[in-house]
Amino acid sequence: MATLWVVSRWQIPPPDPAGITMARIRELESVTERRIRNQHVVSRVILKGFAAPGHGGTGWELTPFDVRSGREEKSRGLRGCGRVPDFLMCAAETAEQLWNAEVENDLEPAIRAARDGHLHDNDAHVAAIRDGIALHLVRSLRYLEINRAAVAQSIENARRTAPVARRALLEAEFQRRHGLVPAGPEALATLLEGPLAQWRSLDERGVIARASIEAMFRRVRDALRPQQVEVWHVPPGHELLISDSPAIAFRYSSDHTRIQANVAIGDATGIALPLARDCLAAIGAKPKEEELPPSTVEVFNRLQVEGAHRYVYYRPSSRLKAFVQAAI
Repeated sequence: MATLWVVSRWQIPPPDPAGITMARIRELESVTERRIRNQHVVSRVILKGFAAPGHGGTGWELTPFDVRSGREEKSRGLRGCGRVPDFLMCAAETAEQLWNAEVENDLEPAIRAARDGHLHDNDAHVAAIRDGIALHLVRSLRYLEINRAAVAQSIENARRTAPVARRALLEAEFQRRHGLVPAGPEALATLLEGPLAQWRSLDERGVIARASIEAMFRRVRDALRPQQVEVWHVPPGHELLISDSPAIAFRYSSDHTRIQANVAIGDATGIALPLARDCLAAIGAKPKEEELPPSTVEVFNRLQVEGAHRYVYYRPSSRLKAFVQAAI
């Protein structure tokens, strides 16, 4: 197996909803925007690199394979691929503007340079690929699910521990409100009902998720900025596919013969993102341009299948359908 560089020193804080500033949450809570029903979690400029021109001048098309049902679906345009209904329920329009301005507007020339073997001729192109990796790590259903679980756990922890850990403060507040000495933890817990209900409401409306994804993107992007980018090209006769969760945070086994995918970002030894069917980028210690062995192309295709939320995509008429069927 070709070994992508192993990240040795990086620290990305874990998602911590309590660490999101209330000022930002209040800003997002008051935003009134049109609903964006279908939101892309995979940039269309990346999807295009896996697509082929449709018949009769219908534009670029991809063939989706539903890994849940085990069925290949009819080919469709890029607008119908790599998207999730109501991925962000709050301030989705400004989120898309943010991703465009800070990442996606710079990706197309950077991907073209990577495919042509000239990425490292331009520092701005390298930065664009790094930022694209950060965005696709965070703008994902996997991170959204992790965030929701963290919020639920934070609420439960506060409900359970605050009457003990904040006892003196809560007792003073109870006496101020009711003029009585609280009978015990149960009485103190009544003071938490309002704030916890408000936090649950913010979570249900997607406000916390929106704030968390924005904050986490900036943390991951800043953590990757000191790193370099490796470009791995695919040999003739082989091709990569892409999933609806394409950025892979992975960890090598101790003997570098196996890869564990979808580990926590802070526990990862490497991060990879397919840029096109003939090119893959990874975070690395030094700039690199190399060719992937066919066996490693298969490994990373398998990781895409295993990490997919629902779909993988490949060009129409690709031979990858049989590979996906065997991998699910």
